[in-house]
Amino acid sequence: MPSPASFTPDVFPAFAPAPAPNSAPAPAAAPPSNPPVDLPRTLPSPPVSAPVPRLGRIRIISLKGITLGYVTGRESGSGNFSYCATKIVNALIVSFIPSHERHTILVVNAADDENTHLAVRWPGLKSRDWSLNVKNVAELATMGPDDPTSQPLGACQDLIWNVLPDGTVAANYPSDDRVTHTLVPIVELESYALRLVRDADGYIKKKSRLMDFGKERFTKCHFTFEDL
Repeated sequence: MPSPASFTPDVFPAFAPAPAPNSAPAPAAAPPSNPPVDLPRTLPSPPVSAPVPRLGRIRIISLKGITLGYVTGRESGSGNFSYCATKIVNALIVSFIPSHERHTILVVNAADDENTHLAVRWPGLKSRDWSLNVKNVAELATMGPDDPTSQPLGACQDLIWNVLPDGTVAANYPSDDRVTHTLVPIVELESYALRLVRDADGYIKKKSRLMDFGKERFTKCHFTFEDL
């Protein structure tokens, strides 16, 4: 019998546990309940806000830069705004929505109708006649949005205004020949009568011959919008 000192225990190799027969692969991970949403490559444009109406007066300024007054809120005997308002309290208060196209100008302090528009009237002319002659003379007036252009006191137009970025209030109208004409304000310096004409130089020359020759009686002007 071998002695204890010479006894060597049996040594067994280590084995990994055998896989279970016919074992299935581990299932894939379930997708998340809220999958991520692809963001757009560009952000949407902000909504375009509507133009804000402007409220103010129309100042009348000579070509020399002298303020002669304002478009008046008082009608003359002809029913037109035939004179400048030399006092600011008598100025017409108007409003408009800025636009690149010709637009109307609303008369805010009109006594008769809250929808009255500032217009140009050719006294005594019919709607088909006012654009035929370069020498025709117009005055400022009012008309409703549904009024016809042919009126007893003369043809009227209200869709003629354009307020430029520098504040200039321009009066332009298309004639029957599809040509756009510009009306120039003329002021008589003693009476402050206000007229609008296409041929400003011809009008002044003709009127000067009928009055005191050699004395400046008329001046060309322009309208400027003045915010309240």
